Amino acid sequence: DEEEEEDVILQLDGEMEFDMEEENAETEESEELKLDKQYMQQAIQMASSTGGERGSHGPFPHPICGAILVAKDGRILGKGRSTYAGHAIEFAFQEAGINATPLREWCVAWPSDAKFRKDIAESTLYVTLEPSNHRQGEEKPPITQLVEMAQIPRLVIGCQDPIAENASKGAGSLHAAGVSV
Repeated sequence: DEEEEEDVILQLDGEMEFDMEEENAETEESEELKLDKQYMQQAIQMASSTGGERGSHGPFPHPICGAILVAKDGRILGKGRSTYAGHAIEFAFQEAGINATPLREWCVAWPSDAKFRKDIAESTLYVTLEPSNHRQGEEKPPITQLVEMAQIPRLVIGCQDPIAENASKGAGSLHAAGVSV
């Protein structure tokens, strides 16, 4: 009887530890979700600061988009908003220090700073609008290719592409390339 009681107590202890681990995971998830919401709100503010779609700094004929690149420790590495001259992601990467040139394909040049490279390898990119998987004319390759080539491991998207035939194609392409979307 004493042995059976010990087994039950040990089993209960194991279940309690397991429940504690689940609670900790839920707390971590809610913390991550809270941060995702906070940074997405900042990306939305970046997008709305353009003066409108047809404003002097608007991206017409492309939709308005905001992007924020955040390091694992919470530092904002770069911010960008779409303009007629380029995509929000391009400007966020440029501000962060990632040099990307749109040739026939994206050409990404990396600084030699090991800490910067580690920050990028552990970063999250927040965008208000799903990145396009289509070429932008003859000169610009898809913006999804830039995200992939910059080796961004995680992407948080505010909303999918509003054009029904393009919806989820950019996110699907990045997911297939190994980006957590």
